[in-house]
Amino acid sequence: MKKKPVEIEWDKFRKKERKYRARRINKKRSDRAFEKIVPLRVQNALGSAFHKGFEAVFSEGDFLIGKTVSSNKHIDRYQSNAHKLALQQKRKNLRAFRKRAGATNRSNVLFSGAEGFALGLLGIGVPDIPLFIGNVLKSLYQIALDFGYDYSSEKERVFVLKLIHAALQTGSQFAETDADVDAFAEASAFSYSDEYKRGAMKEAANALSDNLLYAKFIQGIPVVGLTGGVLNMYCMNRITKYAALKYEKRFLRDQLKKRK
Repeated sequence: MKKKPVEIEWDKFRKKERKYRARRINKKRSDRAFEKIVPLRVQNALGSAFHKGFEAVFSEGDFLIGKTVSSNKHIDRYQSNAHKLALQQKRKNLRAFRKRAGATNRSNVLFSGAEGFALGLLGIGVPDIPLFIGNVLKSLYQIALDFGYDYSSEKERVFVLKLIHAALQTGSQFAETDADVDAFAEASAFSYSDEYKRGAMKEAANALSDNLLYAKFIQGIPVVGLTGGVLNMYCMNRITKYAALKYEKRFLRDQLKKRK
């Protein structure tokens, strides 16, 4: 029997996902030599700033982030793509959602780098943390909308936290957190406790802090801190690429269910 377009796209996606997983699992953790360079008290201060910044932005910054998400624009584009797909079940129309999310990724990665470069040139490190966190959340919210998922729902907000945590892992930790992301996405109902949600927020903040601690330290040094812009882009790219992969997986799985 001839396969449907969505079945072909699903098969291609699964191959892509397996390659991505293999790269992340086989990748060794980056050198942590900077831990010897950055004084312990500074490490603790930066770690605390990440946790406080993340909690403040995630818990109280939705209004401000919402102003920059351009929700209507992303919703309109999703609806346009969904209408074309409803009229014609073509692979081209299925891929349109992924391409839209890819464009979102690129623009936000570049913006994150530009922000990091500018603040690094001025020697501004710690104040950049809430700005970077806000940009990460904005980017993931936009990707969610590109695939037709409402980021304001309780489950989606926790899913976003899990994406950030998993995206920044390597080796066996990635295998474990990636499996957790898939299980959470497939769960039909969301009834987790407040403690569970706080734990997800802490894990996401820990992952960001662990990966950007050095960047924010050197970003506090004028001119030299330009390197912080590069690391901002690298971290943002890892998070948004992983998020786009997982949202595409959810989208294609939902399309398969509709076609049964």
